Amino acid sequence: RRELQAVTGGVPRLINVICDAALLAGYARERSTLDAALVREVAQDLEFPEGERAPVMRERKKRRFGRSP
Repeated sequence: RRELQAVTGGVPRLINVICDAALLAGYARERSTLDAALVREVAQDLEFPEGERAPVMRERKKRRFGRSP
């Protein structure tokens, strides 16, 4: 759970993307549990940027839709 928070910054849409990919990878590898290493691997495969993600995504969304901070 901590790794998922770190990777997505808590953004629900990003959590869904990572979880979907991690579940698929876990199924393909016949794993019964998913760990932080798999979440990191999936984030790298999906080319999520390193470090804080949520603030960057929020700022992009605000600019895109003309919202002020």
